Amino acid sequence: MMSKKLDLDPDKIRALASFGCTILDIAKYFQCDESTIRKNYKAEFESGLEDLKLSLISVLLLVSIYF
Repeated sequence: MMSKKLDLDPDKIRALASFGCTILDIAKYFQCDESTIRKNYKAEFESGLEDLKLSLISVLLLVSIYF
């Protein structure tokens, strides 16, 4: 039996990761296995995590300047 090919939106995966969603959260959102995200969308997930880190650093810097 052949499994169906999932066509997930890489931009959506990056966005969800940038909001702090885990691989498990994203897999649940797309109703697929975690390994699908981990294997086929690793770059998008990691890019989203980097976006999250930059956002957090920016907020920390702003808070440290004004408080």
